[in-house]
Amino acid sequence: MSLKTLLIQQCTTNYSLKLFTEATDELPMFELIRRHDMCSGVSQLLVAVNKMDTVDWSKDRYDEIVQKLRVFLRQAGFKDCDVSFVPCSGLAGDNLTHSPQPGHCLTMWYSGLTLAAQIGLFTVIVLQYS
Repeated sequence: MSLKTLLIQQCTTNYSLKLFTEATDELPMFELIRRHDMCSGVSQLLVAVNKMDTVDWSKDRYDEIVQKLRVFLRQAGFKDCDVSFVPCSGLAGDNLTHSPQPGHCLTMWYSGLTLAAQIGLFTVIVLQYS
């Protein structure tokens, strides 16, 4: 099993946003991501766990993805405090810019920020080149 699709990879100064459509047991594409981000000076990472609507907003599935990615990202040199995860549904637009309405399956277990709000928390450091 492998990570099937890397939809968005944007790297600006020292942060990176990754959006994965499906995460499974093996993570072969992460070596490329690690090389790119760590060599580029990326120190903050946001992982959007997309298509959560296809698994009925399963907390167990989200936790499984987060746990597996955290292990890899630690090995790649990222600190837990510099990595954030946000469950979302790009197709439905859930938890992208607005939190789901009360009673939505996601609100039963997730009280964190939306994807847009989490992006707003990045600390931008302008790298100086001589």
